[in-house]
Amino acid sequence: MTTSARATFFLAIAFLSTLGDTLLVICLPLGLGKETGNISFALLAWLIPSIAIFLSSFLGKVVSKRSHTERRDYALILIAIAIIEIIFGIIIFMVTSQSAMLIVISLFVFFYAIAKEGITRLIYNVSIYKFFCEASTYLRISGKKAALDIVAGVVGLIIASQIISAGEWRYALILDAITFLIFGGGVLLIGKDYRQNETASNTAYINEKSVDNKLISPILWILFGMPLLHGVNALYAYFQPLIIDKMQIMSVSTSILFLSLIRLPGLIAGYHFDKLTHFISLRAVVFLFPLTYVFASALFILFPSVYTITFTMFMGGISIGIYNPSCINLINELTREKAVKVNAFMLRCIGFFQTTGCVLSMIFYGGDELPRYQIIIAFLIFMIIGLIVAKWGANKLFLAWKTEQQNII
Repeated sequence: MTTSARATFFLAIAFLSTLGDTLLVICLPLGLGKETGNISFALLAWLIPSIAIFLSSFLGKVVSKRSHTERRDYALILIAIAIIEIIFGIIIFMVTSQSAMLIVISLFVFFYAIAKEGITRLIYNVSIYKFFCEASTYLRISGKKAALDIVAGVVGLIIASQIISAGEWRYALILDAITFLIFGGGVLLIGKDYRQNETASNTAYINEKSVDNKLISPILWILFGMPLLHGVNALYAYFQPLIIDKMQIMSVSTSILFLSLIRLPGLIAGYHFDKLTHFISLRAVVFLFPLTYVFASALFILFPSVYTITFTMFMGGISIGIYNPSCINLINELTREKAVKVNAFMLRCIGFFQTTGCVLSMIFYGGDELPRYQIIIAFLIFMIIGLIVAKWGANKLFLAWKTEQQNII
């Protein structure tokens, strides 16, 4: 298979994978919350994964040593997720009591998060492109994938709204499992192993040092922004349709459909991501976007309306179409070992912020009145803590790399 055909195949199976992910991420928490009438139950689908993500970050050293088997490892992880999902999907259909269902779902999302949201984020979300395309096409392919992610998200949201309204959200597990089998099989059978060119020359180390120095600032802002967005989302966005429904602005199914429409501009932006990089700086994106997203979120919390809902949903589409590819492409400029270390530290921060956000949400949304000022205060605290931790983490990482390079030279 030619490189072009392999890249096209990757985009196709990645589309199916994102479609399945969207169905699961929307149907499981929102379907559970709608069926039980309790937002706290919906938050379990995000709280437990955040703990699993934090724990999986400590597997960074193991992952970094398996560079020669990473494609096979990734494929087998995907297939394992599919098998786990099918088993738990069948069990969820069989259980009748609410408590038993919550236990089964909690166990499922824990294993799912370790494999899909934890281990794979350490390196495979960067390396996945290398299995199917050349380095010169990373930017273009990552942009097209981001656009297709939003297309899949839109289609998934439409399907999810119908599944939830019909009360059949459990089918999302089986559908997602099928997409994982296809994706895992594609990576295993069609993808090819990537070998990074290694050189021991002093010139190579000097060039690497130059690249690292240029990435100090953007990596700092990625370590600040990515965990911050997870924390902010855990305070409202993960269950925003339930909040909107409780405010009697829109029903859950209607808000999901509305979300799919408002994300379309992000689809277009993601499709032309490689062209947009001629006009916008990736470094500017990773700095400005998290701040803009928090601002949009604060407006929604303080002044909930169709307009502020639209703003937050629009920014969510931009996050998928532009922000995420920007982060991935910048991290991809690092060597594999350094990318793993950055991702491992970022996973721990994501786990902390998402866990804290979920716990606070369970407290804040426990009453009849929806919280406002409590959420805004949490936003501000997250930003302060996030900046301190990101600066400390970035300094620690780059100091270690500088020491390694001096020892080598």
